[in-house]
Parts: sequence; C-alpha cells; structure tokens
Amino acid sequence: MIIRKFKPLKQLLLAGAMAISVISHAQDANPPSPPAEPTVTPLIEPGAMALGLNFGLPGVGLDFAYKVNNSFSGRLRFQTLPFELNDFEYNLDGQNLLADVTLNFTQIGIVADYYPFESSSFKLMVGLSYFINNKFSSTIAINDTLYVGEDGSDADDLGDFVFYPDDIGTISISSEWGQIVPYMGLGFGRAVPNKRVGFGIELGAYYLGAPDVNVDATGMLTETSQEEAGLEEGLAEYAWLPQINLRLSVRL
Repeated sequence: MIIRKFKPLKQLLLAGAMAISVISHAQDANPPSPPAEPTVTPLIEPGAMALGLNFGLPGVGLDFAYKVNNSFSGRLRFQTLPFELNDFEYNLDGQNLLADVTLNFTQIGIVADYYPFESSSFKLMVGLSYFINNKFSSTIAINDTLYVGEDGSDADDLGDFVFYPDDIGTISISSEWGQIVPYMGLGFGRAVPNKRVGFGIELGAYYLGAPDVNVDATGMLTETSQEEAGLEEGLAEYAWLPQINLRLSVRL
C-alpha cells in the first residue's frame, strides 16, 4: 500500500527528467547564431574617379578627383567668387556715403588629400592655386552737401561755405594679391566616394601674402592718395584667405 501511494510522484519525476533531456539535446543540435557583424562599405579600388561640386568661400566651382590609393587622392579644382555692389548707401559717423564695391577671386588649383585613417574619411589637404583674378576695389563718395563756417547774415541759416559732392570728390582703393598661392586645410569626406554619391566639408586657408594697394582720389580728397603706403602696411596683416567649403561628389 505504501509503494502504490508514491507511484504517481515517481512517474512525475521521471517525466520531468525526460523533458529536460529532450530540451538539452535540442539546444545542442541548434546552437544560437552569433550576432551579425555591422556592414561596412568596402573601399573603392585605386584608379576610381569622381566629379565634385563646391560651395562656400572663396566661391563656387567644380573639381575632378582621382584616387591614387587608400591613403591619397588628387584633385584638379576650379572656383570663382565674382561679387559687385553698386550705389550702396551707408552712414558713417553721421555722414551719408555712397560706395561701389567689386570683388573677384577666380582660381585653378591642385589639391592632394591624405587620409591618415583607412576607416575614416578625415583628411589633411595641401595644394597650390593659380589665381586668374584676385582683386578688390572700392570707390567711396560723400553723398551729402556740406555746409561749413558760421552762418553770419545768411538767410538760409546753413553756413558760409557750401560744398557739393562733386566738389568734395571721391576716393578709390584697389588691392591685388599674388597669383601663385599655397593652400592647406583639413576636412571630412572622400575625394572619390565609396558609394555613388558623397558629401564633405573642408576648412582651410590660402596664403595670399601682402597685397599691392593703389589709392586714387579726386577733388578735395586728392591728398588722401598719399596714405597709400600706410594703407598697404595695414592690409599686410590680412595675408590669409579663409576657406569654408561644402562638397558634393559623384563617382564616375
């Protein structure tokens, strides 16, 4: 009677052991799959080429890129920045002035891109540019009639002496930098993208050197042209032209 009383419990334990054995064998037959590795875009082979569109400072333009190997690429680049502003009115110390401003930077250059890390698009750049145009010019004139002296008995109550804009004259300033200019910079984005289309950003600077400054003046401002040497010395501090460039590239 005692053995029969515990027989259901014995059968339950036996069934549990069999279930554990079946589960264990199933796990051994189907081991868990290893985690999937992240996909990495393979590097494009050397000899690949691309066209690039550039937007920023100094200007917009095109470039042609050639991949030498996984660390180096070369580019032939053209950029231009034509800017013209005529009859611009502004106030300086209570005096109304009228200005014409012209700026033209047009260049053809070569750039070498160096990628120190194969898995990254970070790059260092050096280059040399030939500036077809690199000129700045501005003509400034007083846009008011000047009244000078005590009024005395004048009925208009303005002044004893009247000077019109044509009497006062104009002052013209022009500056031009050297044509062969070195370049250096850094950025992100491959010259020849691994995918069909790529994007990049570049920061750098061109070393222009000291400019050649010319000052011409007319009317009462004629003597201002004697300040040419001082102005040229002051502008010598601005020997670097910064570059901020966004690039869209398409692999050929």
